[in-house]
Order: sequence, then C-alpha cells, then structure tokens
Amino acid sequence: MHLSAREAIGTKQAIGLLVCLLAAVVNVVIATHTPMTLLADAFGDDATFIRAANTLLSGNYLGDYNSATLTKGPGYSIFLALGHLTGLAASLTIALFFLTALAAFSYMVARTYGAFLAGALVFVLGALHPVLPMERFVRDSIYPAQVLLMLAAFMAAFYVFRYRPFRFGILAGLALGWFWLTREEGPWVIPGLGLLAFGGFAVAWRDGRGFRQPAYASLAIAGGLLFCNLAYITANWAAYGSFVGNEFKEKNFSRALSLLQSVRDGDQIPYVPISKSTRRVVYGVSPTFALLEKGLDPTNRPIADHGCQFYKQTCGDYAGGWFIWHFRSAAADVGAFESPETASVFFGKMADEIEAACRADRLTCEPGFLSLMPQVHPEQVRMLPTKFLHASGFLMDPARLIHDRPSSGSLDLRNFALDVLNYPRIRSTAGPGRTLILRFWWTPKAEAWPAFTVMDAAGFPAIQTLEYQAAGGRPASGPVGLTITTRCDVKCTLLVEPGPGRERLTIPLADAFDEPKTYATAYGRLLLSVNDTLPDGQESTIVPRIRGMIAAAYVPLLWVLVPLGVATMAVAAPMSLFRRAHLECAVLAASLWGLVICRLALIALIEISAFPAMNKYYLGPAIILVIPAALCSIFALFVILRSHERFPLRRYLVRA
Repeated sequence: MHLSAREAIGTKQAIGLLVCLLAAVVNVVIATHTPMTLLADAFGDDATFIRAANTLLSGNYLGDYNSATLTKGPGYSIFLALGHLTGLAASLTIALFFLTALAAFSYMVARTYGAFLAGALVFVLGALHPVLPMERFVRDSIYPAQVLLMLAAFMAAFYVFRYRPFRFGILAGLALGWFWLTREEGPWVIPGLGLLAFGGFAVAWRDGRGFRQPAYASLAIAGGLLFCNLAYITANWAAYGSFVGNEFKEKNFSRALSLLQSVRDGDQIPYVPISKSTRRVVYGVSPTFALLEKGLDPTNRPIADHGCQFYKQTCGDYAGGWFIWHFRSAAADVGAFESPETASVFFGKMADEIEAACRADRLTCEPGFLSLMPQVHPEQVRMLPTKFLHASGFLMDPARLIHDRPSSGSLDLRNFALDVLNYPRIRSTAGPGRTLILRFWWTPKAEAWPAFTVMDAAGFPAIQTLEYQAAGGRPASGPVGLTITTRCDVKCTLLVEPGPGRERLTIPLADAFDEPKTYATAYGRLLLSVNDTLPDGQESTIVPRIRGMIAAAYVPLLWVLVPLGVATMAVAAPMSLFRRAHLECAVLAASLWGLVICRLALIALIEISAFPAMNKYYLGPAIILVIPAALCSIFALFVILRSHERFPLRRYLVRA
C-alpha cells in the first residue's frame, strides 16, 4: 500500500507527536518520583517564598512589612499560590508548567523554520534533559520555563502571528512582566529579546510591509510589562503605603550600599564588600551608619561569616552577597523598617552623610562598576574568563548537576510548607526532623495498657501514627507488635505512660537507633528498634538510575551538538545577512546564543564578586537554551541552503 505525500507527512508528524508525548510522560514521572529538597528554615529562599504564597492565599497580600518583605519579587510566590489552588503537588505543577512553556516554544520554532522536525527535537531533548526537574522550592525552579514562555510569545508577536501584533504582543509583555517580578537580574535577557524584536523590524523591511506591525507588537509588549510593574507597586502602596517595588533597587538603599562599597579606607580584602576596619572608619563619619555598629560588629558574639567555607580570607567578616542581608538586618534592629518610607529616609540620610564625607576627602571613595555589585579587586577580574569557561563546562556535563542536598527545618516548619505545597515528595533531612519508624514488641504484665507518645526535643507531642500488628486490634495479653511512624528525629523520646500512680518510662530514640534495645518495667517489657525512612513515601530506586543513564547519554550528545551548532551559526548568520533570506531563522538562533552567553557572563560576574553561583539553579536558563540554540543554528543553515539554487546538495534538502 502506497501513501500519498500528504498522508506520509501526516504519518511522520503523528509519530513525532507520539514521541513528544512519551517524552512529556517521562518528564512528569521523573518530576513526581524525584524527592524535592525542602529547606523549610531557609528564610530568604524557600521559606520566604512559601510563606508569601500562604499570605497571598489568606488574603493578607505579602504579610506584615519587615526588612525582607520587598527584597524579592512575588512572581514565584504567586505561582505557588495558584498551584496550591489546583490541589496538585508543587512538583507536578512545576513540571506541567515547564512542559507547557516548552511546547509553546517548540511550536513557534517549528512554525518559524517551517519544519516539524525542528520543533519536535527541541521539545523531546528539552523534556528529557536530566537536570530537570529542579529539586528545590525556589524561584529558579520555574525560571527556565518563564524564559521559554517569554521567547515563545515574542516569536508569536514578531514572526509567526504577525497579523495579530497586539494580542500576542500583550501576551509577550505579560510574560516579560511576570519574569521581571520573579528575579532581580532581569536585564540579562534584554540583548536577546532586543535582537528578536530587531529581527521583526528587519523581516518587515525585507518583505516591504512597513514597520507598523512590529511597532504595534513592541508597544503592546511595553504595555504588558508596564501593567505588571504598575500592578505590583500599586499593590505595595495599598498594603504598605509606598510605591516602592524591589527594595534592593530602591534609590536610597542602592545609593547607600554603592557608596559604602566604594570606600577604600581600611583593609581591602577580596570578596569582602566593606571590611571591618573600613566599617570602623565609616562609623566615624556617618552617625546613621554608626547606629548599625552593634548589629554589624557585636562585641558579645562572633560575626556570622557564611562565606568562610568558600573564601578563606573572609573568615571573621562578611563576604560578598551575604553582607547585604546583614546590613538590612542591622538596620531593622534599630527600627529603620517600620515602613518602606522610613527605610528610604534612613538609607537616604546614610547615603548623604557618606557622600558628603567622600566629597570632603574624609573618606577615599572609588565608585564601583554596578551599584549593587561588591567591589572587585584586580585578581578577581582576572578570574572572569576562567569562570566563564567553568560555567560553560557545566552545561556540557549534566551528570554534575543532578544531585541535591537533604531537606532541613523543624517539624512544624516542614509541615507548614508541605501544606502550602500540597504534599509533594521531599528528601529526608540529614539531621533533626527525620521521619522515623519505631517498631517494638510490648509484653504487658497488667490488663491496663500504657499510652505510647513520641515527644520532640522541646517536650511537645510529635505527629505520629500507631498501628498494631495483631489482627483484630490490640489484644488483652501476650507480646504485641506495634509500629509508630513519626515525623521527628533521634533527639526525640518515646514516652510510655502506664496510667495514674505509676512511673512513666522515657526512652531517648537515639539509644535504640543503631540496634534494638530492651527495657523492663514493673508493668511490661519493651523491645524497641528505630529506623530511618523518607518523609513522604519511599524513594524510587529506578528513577535515579534513569536520570543517570540519560545524563550519561547527554554528555556525548552535547559535545557533538553544541560545537556543530556554533559552527553552523558562524556560516548561517553571514549567509542570511548577505542574501537577506530567512532572516527570522538566523535571528532566532543568534538571540538564543546571545541569551546563553549573557547568562554565563552574569554567572561569572557573580562568581568573581559575590558568592558561588555555579549550580543548576543559577545556570538553569542557559542549560535549557543551549540545545535549542544549537538545533536552531543547524536548521537555520539547512533552510538557507535549501533555498540556494546552486548548492550541490540542494535536492536532498528540498522537501518533496
């Protein structure tokens, strides 16, 4: 039986869609069976976003105002709140959002290149990428998907659905606005998105259509972005009485921090924004900054030198990106954060005092490159190319990025977080807060049975379930097997209460953790063993193996695909420019490479100035874009060569 060309193409597309569906299923299975890392005590990261999501759900906006309320955008917290309303576990909603964004982006790629295969490859290789899912409840878990969604909307507005510039331009603007309110470093996407928009104007000029359509799309994008930001600052005004957005970017705070980091008096230590000796000098010229001395340089306790484990020269002082948080915390201790207005006035006064001292030569000041960027010493600058190459190396070896750390946080914090997140699988904790299984045989010596209760370290009952191993419930006599499953740790105790007038038995769980122990009392005999388990079901042993196999397969794939993509981009870009043909194909590939390069450069800058950022969370956008960048470059060259009448292999590239 022979199929017509139309039927044959339809069959190929059906097979391709089936493969895409299977890849999506694999992605969902891996995402839902991979335990997430929940840092329920990570205030400033996981805990902050989850608590903000809870306050949004309760109708209390972002909660009571403090020094951390407006330091990070609400984009991820809004996503978590909406995910909670669906009733689906957060790990599943994150996976579904990623697949939706990837499908939209892949569809736009297929339409732009006129090749179903291009879109199908982008989707399959993206859905099966072993670094995904991101295994933390932080905004970086949705950041790559936001980038894909934003790119899809830009491509729709400028290339695919050009006859509807307003509709898709608004969608692109809203996607950009949400992206902008999720993380603070949004400007890194401007070169890539700007190139996409410029390509829309170039294609319109090539086709002789005039600039009305791309101009309308650009205005709609600006309108969507403006709407998101105005909505956010208006909500802040209604809740806190100020139109401030992100307080890290607030004019007076940014100016005060920039001036502090520009002071060159005192010790100049790499990765220390303002050293202890420099702070002492500034205390003497700025009465407002001097108010923070007790908080920043306490005499009754050591400084929290979180960066010491990474940069030995910073031990005993505040390193890189950690200083900004201690700076704000010290200001909060003296009452600077009663409201956004009082905070602005406080930091504005501090900035004025330091600036006046700089002008009067009472301080030696050298402005830095960026306002929020800590001072960078020459030896740090020389590390920039190495850090860029190091970041690029991570993209080529996914196996180095698929592992994560255990969960953390007290039992109450984890229970609160899990309720907001709809109880996804999470990793067990390495220390306090592990879920334990207590198995014991109880041989009673009286008819009255004791009550078995697990108590936490503070002396409060821990959450537990008790099951009897005998059929028909608890028997009246004889050795009885019991099992208690509790969300507690080895610092907890098992309390056996026989009743009024009898001495109760308190057993530290740590005593029976390594091997079973026997406890004899006047009212019964107890044989106890304590075992560790995962807090939300048993971890699959198959899924980690599958991810490991995929990661191993992606290493040679990337080492072939990425260099080939770079080489074809070097050929496709000038050919498209000189022939003025298939500009949109070359522009899309170039914009993707631009985004990858900008992200790697940003990570390298953070590495040499603030804190270690070489991980899958910060590299996420580059990780997910490098494969589409290579594929789009290859397909761009194929499309250009296919239209070249004198190309020797043209007949093999032209579709029948």
